[in-house]
Amino acid sequence: MTGTRGVICVVDDDDGVRRGLSQLLGHAGYTVAEFGSATAFLEAGLTTPPACVVVDLRLPGASGLDLLAAMRERGTRAPAIMLTGYGDVPTAVQAMKAGAYDFVEKPYVPENLLRTVEEAVRSGPAWRSGTARLTQRQQEIYDQLHLGASPEDVAKALNLSVKTVYAHRQAIMDKLGLTSHEFARSPRTTA
Repeated sequence: MTGTRGVICVVDDDDGVRRGLSQLLGHAGYTVAEFGSATAFLEAGLTTPPACVVVDLRLPGASGLDLLAAMRERGTRAPAIMLTGYGDVPTAVQAMKAGAYDFVEKPYVPENLLRTVEEAVRSGPAWRSGTARLTQRQQEIYDQLHLGASPEDVAKALNLSVKTVYAHRQAIMDKLGLTSHEFARSPRTTA
């Protein structure tokens, strides 16, 4: 389906998942490019950067995490949403550190995934370049808050005061140009 809201690249080795995502995103007005592997996506030679990439964690050959690393090496600034049927906290943290915009477990709720894609598209390159400007400490705090840790939990885990975590949280929001509501967009986030 062809839309006018931007190109979303779907990278998943499951034909049914790709078709379902294409229909969902196509009906929302996006143009969808489908790829069955990370290699196919990387070799496609896209002339226009996608508005967003939705990628499965477990792919044949190069994994979704490998794809995120390759995108970062190539300077691809599209936000990436990692999908997985095998989600756990360490894997989610790994995905966020690799540059994922969000981490969504399968089976996903179509409306929630669409909302996440729309937020990622709106944030686009500004979000990607913003996260590159975060300090190492801010990135650690961002990763934990984004995965649902409370500021109190983050403070304890990183041996910081809660006040310091809130100060870093505000600095992160300022750098990423996010409001409190946008920062807390993930269902896992309680901060």
